[in-house]
Amino acid sequence: MSGYVVNIRPQQDDTKTDIRSNPLAHAKRTFTYFLEELFKQDNPTGLLYSKDPKVTGIIIKGAYAKNQETYQKKPMIVVDRGGAQIASRTLGSIENVDYKTGGYTRTEQVPFSLIARVISENEFVVEKLAWHITFSTFVLRHVLIRQGFYYVGNQMMVSAPTPPMGQVAGDQNNLTMIQLQLPCSHLMTGRFVPLNRPIMRDVSTKIADAGSGEVLSDEG
Repeated sequence: MSGYVVNIRPQQDDTKTDIRSNPLAHAKRTFTYFLEELFKQDNPTGLLYSKDPKVTGIIIKGAYAKNQETYQKKPMIVVDRGGAQIASRTLGSIENVDYKTGGYTRTEQVPFSLIARVISENEFVVEKLAWHITFSTFVLRHVLIRQGFYYVGNQMMVSAPTPPMGQVAGDQNNLTMIQLQLPCSHLMTGRFVPLNRPIMRDVSTKIADAGSGEVLSDEG
């Protein structure tokens, strides 16, 4: 592997996919940028990425390819997101309670998956691209972690080569696809104050003799 991805800078309308407001969309776009940066440099596949569609040797998209014209007979990587859920890390996931306001802080784990579909007319090219993405994501996963991922890049699953059914419209007889599935997770922290819950205003301490009931100390 050659090249080194140091940083993934926000681009275009990334304010709409901020990790705090839309963590799953943010993850998909971040992984797309990661792949773009990865293929902008010299790499073992011999294919370089450029935003100029006339110059680029490989197409990297964040959505399904719609037709053969989009495909343009060049190898293509299509980034998508798999299913997601919210999973409690501990009992109630409560990390802090503010007894004055009744508010509390919870941190939940959000596991999901990212998918990269590698498509080309040449099966050998598909294999090369798929392996370069798999190995580079594993080695450089700390770059993604810096962008808000809690877990990423440890167990990427690589499918067998298959026809790209449903991924490219039109004749698919000459195309081969390998699907890469990347298990990921985010940690999401939220602070909540329950609605219509009484708020504690004061705390008093009273110590009394167990036998006589005489008040020994009263601090309010």
